[in-house]
Amino acid sequence: MVRRARHVNLDIDTLARSHSDEETAFLRDSGVGIARMGERELALSMMSHALQTMGVDEDKAQRTMQDIRSMYSLSASRSTQSVILSG
Repeated sequence: MVRRARHVNLDIDTLARSHSDEETAFLRDSGVGIARMGERELALSMMSHALQTMGVDEDKAQRTMQDIRSMYSLSASRSTQSVILSG
């Protein structure tokens, strides 16, 4: 689908929802601009809300969410293994 869209418009922005780290990596390797795992995005959103409820300002909560998202993106680009957060 991405190839078809790029055939029509080389500059098209693409976004896809995935169900696993492996699928996210596959989508990125296939040329999707942004691939996000739905369950992780929901968890990150809930975490951001919880942080704000505990008094963390919105900007810091959003940066924390982006830092965690970036950590998963880096991990997926290096390999398809899952990352386990502790703490």
